[in-house]
Amino acid sequence: MKRNSIILVFLVLALFLFFEHSPVDAFQAEVLPYEISTGEAFIIKLIDANTSQLPTASLNGKQFYFSSCGESCFIAIGSIGIKTKPGVYTIKLAAGKKKKNRNSSAP
Repeated sequence: MKRNSIILVFLVLALFLFFEHSPVDAFQAEVLPYEISTGEAFIIKLIDANTSQLPTASLNGKQFYFSSCGESCFIAIGSIGIKTKPGVYTIKLAAGKKKKNRNSSAP
């Protein structure tokens, strides 16, 4: 009987930890196109971003502004400056307390 109780407590604890840290709370982020030439525009789309505030995104200190595109969906349009040097750049995303980074390259 004692053994069954220990196993039950272990299973309940494991389920609690699984649901507490599951990726369901995360949002999906997409940057299109992946390769962005200097002077070109790109789209940032966030899906499953359950937040009461608009998400934020930045690239090299430049802020991008989102608009709603449906329930828990947000979209922004950005561009890379014409004087941007080739390389891989990180787009910093935040939706509420959740944060992600997406890399994009400028050939």
